[in-house]
Amino acid sequence: MVANSGGAGVMVDTNASGIRVRANAIYANAGLGIETVNGGNLGTSPPSIVGTGPLTGTSLPGCVVDIFADARDEGHYYTASATADGSGSWAYSGPLGGPNLTATCTDASGNTSEFSAPFTSGCSAGDADCDGYADASDNCPSVPNPTQWDRDANGVGDACDAGPSGDVDCTNTVNSIDALKVLRKSAALPVQQTEPCVQLGMMQVSGWKKGDVNCSNAVNSVDALLILRAVAGLSVVLPSGCSAIRGS
Repeated sequence: MVANSGGAGVMVDTNASGIRVRANAIYANAGLGIETVNGGNLGTSPPSIVGTGPLTGTSLPGCVVDIFADARDEGHYYTASATADGSGSWAYSGPLGGPNLTATCTDASGNTSEFSAPFTSGCSAGDADCDGYADASDNCPSVPNPTQWDRDANGVGDACDAGPSGDVDCTNTVNSIDALKVLRKSAALPVQQTEPCVQLGMMQVSGWKKGDVNCSNAVNSVDALLILRAVAGLSVVLPSGCSAIRGS
């Protein structure tokens, strides 16, 4: 999480390149959420968002486009990723947040762009996450959850109250499929989730990213290895305060 900075949230300066800035919660900063200056990240151009239903846009060909929801022009809530085709076109047909949508482009060399210009999501007034439920009655007002599932009946939607867990696909079982999904995420490959399961890497209200089982603020191959160790019944050592790998 990068928030409330007096300047840019993340700055990539002179001749630095290959700096990936992906799936973070970046918001409420005085300057740009991500700023590249003096050739930082090779001056990779941000994508554009051109329409919704599905969400579509243009980018550099082959770029991984990370999509965010934000109150302004940064990236508070990571939503999903799409890959631009050979002509630079990309699309995403899943649930959207709001009130504004932004996107970044990360090229094959790991250079992440600044955020795109914000695009109004078209959410109804009082429905910040665009899931069809007014904030006052939405059991998870910050993350789109049109089914409003609340499997533990605690009054908080599953999309908001799930903390770190090996059960990244919300099947109530921790198995090798969970590890595979984490590996795909770490390799920037598409990962399909079924609502109410949020996308891997998405910052949850609990303060942890989905799939970050070792509370490192990143979803990577280490998380996958820890899940596999848990599945095999081997010991798993986690930092103090980090929940045990478990099902939901």
